[in-house]
Amino acid sequence: MNIKKHIAAVLSCAVAITPQLSSLTADAAVSEPSIKVAIGIDPPSPDAEAPVSSGIVLPRVQLEYKGAEVVDASYEVITLDDGKKLYIDSGEKKIYTGMFQKGNKVDISGEFAYSESQDLYINCNADIALTKCETAEDDEAMKEKLAELPHVELGAFGDYILEADKDTITIDTGMKVYVSSGLQHYTNMFKKNNYISLEGEYAYDKETDMFYNVDSYIGLCDCIIGYNGYSYEDEDGNIVEPEIVTTTTNVNDITTSPTTTTTSAPQLKDLGFTQPEDKYPVHYYDFTLYKFDKEITVREIDSSYVVAEDGTKWGFNSYEHDIYELGRGDIIKVSGYFFYYPNSDVFYDYNSGYEIVSESNDYEKYAEIEIQNDFKHKIIDKRLAADFMIQYAPELENVKVIDLDIEENHVTVEGGYQFYFYKKSFPQINDLKIGSHINITGWFEYDPTFKEYMPASYHNSPEEEGNFTIVPEKETAEKLDRKPVSKLKGDANIDGGKDLADTVFIMQTLANPDKYQLSEQGTKNADVCGDSDGVTLNDALEIQRSLLYTK
Repeated sequence: MNIKKHIAAVLSCAVAITPQLSSLTADAAVSEPSIKVAIGIDPPSPDAEAPVSSGIVLPRVQLEYKGAEVVDASYEVITLDDGKKLYIDSGEKKIYTGMFQKGNKVDISGEFAYSESQDLYINCNADIALTKCETAEDDEAMKEKLAELPHVELGAFGDYILEADKDTITIDTGMKVYVSSGLQHYTNMFKKNNYISLEGEYAYDKETDMFYNVDSYIGLCDCIIGYNGYSYEDEDGNIVEPEIVTTTTNVNDITTSPTTTTTSAPQLKDLGFTQPEDKYPVHYYDFTLYKFDKEITVREIDSSYVVAEDGTKWGFNSYEHDIYELGRGDIIKVSGYFFYYPNSDVFYDYNSGYEIVSESNDYEKYAEIEIQNDFKHKIIDKRLAADFMIQYAPELENVKVIDLDIEENHVTVEGGYQFYFYKKSFPQINDLKIGSHINITGWFEYDPTFKEYMPASYHNSPEEEGNFTIVPEKETAEKLDRKPVSKLKGDANIDGGKDLADTVFIMQTLANPDKYQLSEQGTKNADVCGDSDGVTLNDALEIQRSLLYTK
């Protein structure tokens, strides 16, 4: 019969040893307050009728140990270096199922029931804990090492130790911890297969991939298997911890496994993602916090985070920090603890923040590489997002629309310039067609990704924001009549100059003649290769070639 290995200990503070009990077979003579033991298979449900106890009475003894070594261990029983076997899968205060491993040193204080037939001490209300190592202070070399390394705040719960020696442990997330440093040393306390939690401050050495304890708690997790009873909520909402009385009739039915074992062979955990290069290892459960106290130079503002010159990304609580106040070249000091998210490669503040150390006076140099020289431009207040600190005023009058995508809000005009006009804000876009003429006024931002200009509201009044108006056809005709038509060879789009836009326009007319057409004068200007033999791809290539040789 496979007997469940849990014992319910029903304490009796003053069990009177009377003649009625003299006929019971006990494992030992009763000379002290004793415990009546019932052994069982499964705890009953809270409303089940309590079965009859075996009635065996065991003597209660007090055990006191400091630094006793565990020489053998199973889930339920540990054997001490003096030969005593302690049954730890029971207890009124706490059970210690599977907590200790061979080689652990333990402190024990409390009452046990002694079974002489099995030479077994059954936990009643004892406290059992790992023996702490003697208080030690880091030597000067270790203090200097910890001061030089970056500090992180870590938390982990429920990790097996895969390897252990006197000074270091490796847990099943792959994290290596040096335990013989810091405010509290844990030298030689833990053994392979111990099930631990840790939380606190560590110093990380990237070269050795080692976390050095600075100020943390490391300890055994509470029992990893087993239970001492079911709790339930009564009609009044109170939590009730029932006494468990079970059905086995003989204390000798307790079965134990005398060999060292764990729930399963611990293996390295699959963290679910690959750790990026040049970042701290991520080994931990709900949070991974990294401590910083450093100055960084702002390179750009990318969406919701700051990108530093060294490429690191920093996110801040928008209620406390408005990162759009920052500009390129500013130096800020970040301090406190940060989460690290490997998937987005960003440090986000936990209880941290930044302060501006200095504001850049050379921010124009950061803009030079991005300035489009085609239009009048200005560098606006650099305290705004670095992405949008340059604005442009195209000031285009009576320009022809050569491409149009109303669904995507795109308008392309002569010269190949593309503008973005959101149709809900600019409903007049619905009245446009290819060939329409428009006036473009106000300030725009240039998006280098999509190569388009967008109306800019930052630091501009509504009247100054980028806009366009449609030129009435009559005005367009009158304007064209007054305006000399360019007869420059190669000026296919008759905008008064010969450039790459003419080459592009020729190819568009050849590829899609229903959408793009050369004007009469534009056709004459574009025919640079032949003698009035029509416009071909060779004309576009000749214009492009002439531009290269001219330069």
